Amino acid sequence: YKEDYEDWFIAFENAIKKRALQNINRTISIALSSGYDSGCIACALDNLKIKYDSYTITATENVNTIKKRINTHKNYMFTLSKQEYSFYKQQYQTWVEGSNIKHKNTYYNTIGDWAGVGLHYIFSKARKNGSYIFLSGTGGDEIYSDYGYKGVNMKNNNKIGPGTLSGLYPDNLSDVFPWENFFNGLMECFIAKEENAGSLKGIEVRYPFLDREVVQEFLWLKSELKNNLYKAPLHKYMEKYNYPFDINSKIGFKAKNGLIL
Repeated sequence: YKEDYEDWFIAFENAIKKRALQNINRTISIALSSGYDSGCIACALDNLKIKYDSYTITATENVNTIKKRINTHKNYMFTLSKQEYSFYKQQYQTWVEGSNIKHKNTYYNTIGDWAGVGLHYIFSKARKNGSYIFLSGTGGDEIYSDYGYKGVNMKNNNKIGPGTLSGLYPDNLSDVFPWENFFNGLMECFIAKEENAGSLKGIEVRYPFLDREVVQEFLWLKSELKNNLYKAPLHKYMEKYNYPFDINSKIGFKAKNGLIL
């Protein structure tokens, strides 16, 4: 029933404060891509003047967009070598093997996940730099777009993909709530991936997009506000602060594509 995004903006910044401002002696870090989710988190951290480090595996990211984003904080950019990737893949597969069965579905398997290996690599680097807390973008896809826009899956550019709504929210949410990825599906898988990878290095992962008040403010938005833009509240938040982002872009975290072969 809400007719603008302002309450979502307030709730989101409060969610960032809750997860960052109580840790004055700890380095806050994020994995910064050129996409919406990490960009929205970085934008909020900048607006709130919270210091943080960001880590980027160049891979298929839009490096020009990332360079525009890193003027206000310390940034690390990596391109994995073949030898490094093989080493971290072996570690990742060995150490998270126990979750192989529970966190496997049609679209995802924890074991051998390129993004999981890349995240393990980033966490290893961050831990050496004294970071104990990571802010994750998990939930950005699962809640605010369900992997699509106007009914078209953003991963495959068609209607077959990991989302059931694919960014087309009905007027009456009770007809579809909770959709598969809201609690289960890729939400469960990707949280497991981040928790597994983080725990290996003693890093606590926190999820501002999954803050109850933030999610509730999104659910309260009128359907036309949910549907008029890809990840509409994130788009409007970054647009409000003139933060660089690539409109309607969904690349995904493809660490393996950054290999030097």
